[in-house]
Parts: sequence; structure tokens; C-alpha cells
Amino acid sequence: MALNDITIYDEGAFGYPGEITYKVAASATLIYPGEPVAKALGAYVVTPSATTEPTVADGDLMCGIAASTSTNTASAVGYVNVIKLDPRVTYLCAPTTAASWDTQAEYDLLVGDRVVLALSSVHIQLVRQTTRLMVW
Repeated sequence: MALNDITIYDEGAFGYPGEITYKVAASATLIYPGEPVAKALGAYVVTPSATTEPTVADGDLMCGIAASTSTNTASAVGYVNVIKLDPRVTYLCAPTTAASWDTQAEYDLLVGDRVVLALSSVHIQLVRQTTRLMVW
């Protein structure tokens, strides 16, 4: 995933939602600013969110959007600062195919819409969701 795939566009009436510091398990996979962060129910560490998480079946909870690069290494536990999710905050996200949303009319259809995030090793992608199964 890439740095700042998701950014805060508008902090809302009450300002910046704040950050929480979470532990990250020892792993070669780092969490970068702008990536969604999830936590398994009952776990003490967070992970980068997987595609279409959270779901009822997997028990993962969305913690927020990473505000810093995690400090974990392959052999040591690290930490990451995570921006709390707040429904009053407006986020910007990189689209899957920018060319399909390159007009004002196409963009306007997505503003305030519920979407699914598809995560790849390259970056986070915004996938149009019309069935409303996944709220993000």
C-alpha cells in the first residue's frame, strides 16, 4: 500500500478527531500513514486492514486510519498512531480507476456514498459499492 492513500479532507465541526497509539506485532509488514487499521476481537495488536474488512464473520474491528508509520520490525513489536474514526470527518481516498471518475458528474455521484476499500500491495483502491453491504 502507499503513503496517504486515505487522507482527511474535512475534520468536521469539532476538529481533529485525535489519535490512539496501538501495538503492532513483530512483522516485516509496516503500516503506513493513510492506511486503514484493524484489530481482531480480543487481540492486543493491530494490523493493516484487509480487503472488505470488517465483516461480521471475521470479528475484526476498524480502529481508524494510520497517522504514522509503524515502528515494528521482523523481530520486534512496534507501535503506530491511529486517527480515530469519526462520522463527522470527511475522508479522501484514491480511486481504483481514476479515469472512470474523472468528470465532476461522476465525482458528485460518489460524494457521501458508502464504498468498499480494496487493498493491494500497491495501494488502497476505492471500489464503488451499490448494495450497501459494507459501510465505510
